[in-house]
Amino acid sequence: MTEAPPVLLPQRSLALGCLLSAIAGAIATLSLPPYDVWLVLPVCFTALVWLVDGAAARRSFWRGFAVGWSFAFGYFVPSLWWI
Repeated sequence: MTEAPPVLLPQRSLALGCLLSAIAGAIATLSLPPYDVWLVLPVCFTALVWLVDGAAARRSFWRGFAVGWSFAFGYFVPSLWWI
């Protein structure tokens, strides 16, 4: 038997990955009160895992760190409106 070729993820720039991650984080804030749209949270975390996995495919710790930090920034900044 022949071995199947590896499946490669599409190549994205770091800026695009961070932007998509920050947008997913901002959308994830809709799961918090007063909106309570909790169904967006699994979708946003799935997007985060997909983006971090794409960064890990390039074997770069800093790319994964930047994508995760962007998600956290996009998640926490919009949820600070009440402070």
